[in-house]
Amino acid sequence: MSTRSFLLLSSYWQKHPLLKLHTHQELMGHEVFLNIVYVQAALDNHCRIIAAEEPKILMHSSDCQDLMGCSEDWHAIWWNGMGWFLLNGRNPQPYGDALKRFKELLFGRLVRVAKN
Repeated sequence: MSTRSFLLLSSYWQKHPLLKLHTHQELMGHEVFLNIVYVQAALDNHCRIIAAEEPKILMHSSDCQDLMGCSEDWHAIWWNGMGWFLLNGRNPQPYGDALKRFKELLFGRLVRVAKN
């Protein structure tokens, strides 16, 4: 699934939770409703994968003096940032909002350039 389609579907589910759709199940028909449930489950699973698996650092910036420490901090900030924003049970953020907030975080030995 492309990032753009994930963003669009993710923001749709934030605005239209399944509980609201359930009241319209009879109007939609069983097959359409079942497909919506499957898509939502796939999106929720994809969101958990994104939160748990940080992207690999392909190239460190020239300012980075401690490559191993930077990689450890990247893992920590991804889990404590994106993981928290996406999986927070009280206030889960849509992917686009979580990404914006994540870019504002600073952490340990991680150089700001490395996050971009």
